[in-house]
Amino acid sequence: QETGYLLFQDIRYSPTANLNIYGRIIFFRTDSFDSAIYEYENNLTGVLTNVPLYDEGIRWYLLIRFRPHKIFTVSAKYAETFKPQEKSLGSGDNTIQGNLDNTFSLQIDVNL
Repeated sequence: QETGYLLFQDIRYSPTANLNIYGRIIFFRTDSFDSAIYEYENNLTGVLTNVPLYDEGIRWYLLIRFRPHKIFTVSAKYAETFKPQEKSLGSGDNTIQGNLDNTFSLQIDVNL
């Protein structure tokens, strides 16, 4: 039997009708990968992120969506997972040396 917890806080800010900003910070701790907790994230259009969070760490992301014109939407997301007790993250060919996993995504949508 294993235990764990996940706490998170979201923020959404829309200073104008054409600009949306989403953010989240997550604190998590589980006994092992077997008790990983999954959480849905806001993401770029058409992308699903459902990251398994296990062991102990912090994850956060910032998503910005800007619509400069009726037919264009520009979206960008930066996400970071930090596990202070780890020397590497992942396994096999997906191993990341160090305890920080970060990603940056950019998308431009054209609606015709």
